Amino acid sequence: MPTDLEVVSTLPWRLLDAATLRANMRRSSATEDALLDTFIAAATAQAEKRTKLSILGRTLRLFLPDWPLSYVELPAPPLRYDPEDGPESAVTVKHRDQDGALVTTAADVLRLVRDAQVWTLVPGLTMRPALQDSRRAVQIEFTVGYASAADVPPDVTDAIVLLASHRDANREADPAKVAGNADHLLRPHTVATRYTPSWA
Repeated sequence: MPTDLEVVSTLPWRLLDAATLRANMRRSSATEDALLDTFIAAATAQAEKRTKLSILGRTLRLFLPDWPLSYVELPAPPLRYDPEDGPESAVTVKHRDQDGALVTTAADVLRLVRDAQVWTLVPGLTMRPALQDSRRAVQIEFTVGYASAADVPPDVTDAIVLLASHRDANREADPAKVAGNADHLLRPHTVATRYTPSWA
C-alpha cells in the first residue's frame, strides 16, 4: 500500500556534542567545533539509515490512502511512550470521512501489536468507517526515538563517534561509506523493516 511519511517535530536533545567528540579524539582546540557538530549530525543520520532506527526523538505522521488489509508497520522504531500509559498512548489515528472532515478513529478500528522489532497496526473487530477518496485518507501520528542519550544502546553511540571521527580524519573520502568497525557495531541493532527513514 502506498504511504506518505512526514516529520511533524523533532524532540530537543542531542546524542553528543563537539566537546565529547573532541575528548574521544584527544583534541583540545575548540576552533572547529561547528564543523564537528556537522560531522556528528551526518554520522547520526548515517547510523539511522544503516539501522533503520530513529535514534533522535521525532513525532511522525504516516498517511495511507485506505485502511490496511492486513497490517501497517510504524517505521523508524523504537516507539517512544511512557510505560505507565502504555504504547497505545503514543499513537493517534485519524481519518477523513466521506465529507472530508478529519475525525479521530475509534480505538478498536485498528489495534497496536508488537511484531518482532517493530510495532504494527492491524485491523480490529469494529467495521472500518468509509473514507474520502484521498491518498491521505488515514493519518497515523506517533512518537519514535530514544528519550535521552543515556537510553541509546552504547554500541550505537560508539559507532556514531567512530563515524564522526572518520569523517574528520578523512575529509576527502566518500562520506557515504560506513567505516568497518562502525558497521560491526551497528549491525546487531539493524531493524528488519521495509522502511528507510526519509531524513537519513
